[in-house]
Amino acid sequence: MKNGFQFKQFIIHQDKTAMKVCTDACLFGAYITPPEKGFMLDIGTGTGLLSLMLAQRTLAHIDAIEIEQNAFEQAEENVKNSIFHAQIDVFHTKLQDFLPTKKYNCIVTNPPFFSHQSISPKIERNLAMHTDSLPFDDILNFTKQYLEEEGNFWVLLPQYESEIIKQKAILYDLYLQKQINVYQNNQKPIFRTLLNFRKKEKIDNIIEENFYIYGQKIEYSQEFIALLKEYYIIF
Repeated sequence: MKNGFQFKQFIIHQDKTAMKVCTDACLFGAYITPPEKGFMLDIGTGTGLLSLMLAQRTLAHIDAIEIEQNAFEQAEENVKNSIFHAQIDVFHTKLQDFLPTKKYNCIVTNPPFFSHQSISPKIERNLAMHTDSLPFDDILNFTKQYLEEEGNFWVLLPQYESEIIKQKAILYDLYLQKQINVYQNNQKPIFRTLLNFRKKEKIDNIIEENFYIYGQKIEYSQEFIALLKEYYIIF
């Protein structure tokens, strides 16, 4: 579909946004374990992809915030045109100005990254890809304040940035529970890292797993197919 990505239960239009639907974001949305009910927050929703993926698997109400105007309008459009529109509220705001009157059972974010890389000439892409507009400390401080005591915080980052946020999280009393190292295949280094934090330190060992998107050939791995079969129309 031109300027859009068709999932089994919703469509993501992306003609207005700098950041398009990508495999790692889809993997992230499918891997997160949402609460059965309650409240969730999607920080930096972009096209609304994560919120819509999660709404498909939970009865929880989802707040989604987005700072960039075009992305906000795109997310609003995608949510409004979906069967999950009553379950998701999209807010045009930056996290630093967002003051909810409730706490969340789950907070998720695929935040700006590549903070140590060059700046893109496109303002929209800079907002999406760099930590200047959404520092990790701001995310962690907000999460410390607004995450329920038994809640979960999920974040997707490249390996370099994941090590930074793991070190910072401890300063905000957020403790790593699970780490999923995502590889494109077994011949390449870690591509992305999925991290799960909670407010209580894990008593036993932190769960660490490896996940491969592709198998030996340029074909999706069986674990990827199993995870995304509820979403991808090709499976």
